[in-house]
Amino acid sequence: NSIQLASQTELPLEAHLSFSLRAQSPAAFTREEKLEVATTDGSFSVVLGVGAGEVMLQSKRIAVVTLDPARSLGPSAFGPLQFRRIVEGVPGAWASLATLVRLPKVTGVDCPSDPDAACSLSGSNLFLLDSLSADADFAHATRVPDGFTQPALPIPHPHEGKLYVKLRDDPAVVNIVMLNVRVEPPAATDPSPASAVVGPVRMTITPDAPSGASPPFQASSPSPPASAPPSAPSNAPSSSPQSRPAVVATAGLVVPAEH
Repeated sequence: NSIQLASQTELPLEAHLSFSLRAQSPAAFTREEKLEVATTDGSFSVVLGVGAGEVMLQSKRIAVVTLDPARSLGPSAFGPLQFRRIVEGVPGAWASLATLVRLPKVTGVDCPSDPDAACSLSGSNLFLLDSLSADADFAHATRVPDGFTQPALPIPHPHEGKLYVKLRDDPAVVNIVMLNVRVEPPAATDPSPASAVVGPVRMTITPDAPSGASPPFQASSPSPPASAPPSAPSNAPSSSPQSRPAVVATAGLVVPAEH
């Protein structure tokens, strides 16, 4: 979830900048002179003393400057930066340095399964974005409203986790942000009617039933086991001449389940 700056002239506010200077006129640096760094509109500036920490002399002609923009210029500083020498109170000509930009913090993107639906970009300080687009030419760009304070912003589906952005502090440059995209799974469809197995069911099959008798297949629910043990089988023949041998079987019935 990091914004990759496309121009080497852009300097993030939270970064540290190091650059070196060669003295020309006068041809040597002195401990009494100063170095001023400021935005081109003069809204933010800082004066650094030579040999005072931020400016270290390599020699009398070479000075190395280390700048912490957020600490030296403040959290609201942005825009093109310039610098100049101040020798014995006399300022020299300005020279371009870099373009100071502030970056929002992006934490991730949540997208629905439908590719035509909008995604949600989450983060903080999203008002620092000028516009966003899924394509580099910004043919279908999403403009960020002025004063936007919400923690999430609707955006188009990023292509392969890539989104193109323009920063409010430097909208002429198109930068790239690589995103960790979380896609919701598609919604589950209604399942087909289920079936359930009910049983076992006890069926009594009586062969050679006389005409007019009950149907040969009779189903009944299983009866609970008797509490008393079954009586011993008898070897004596049945006294009823009309009794016939019976076959008892169990089976499972498949019936549609109710929703």
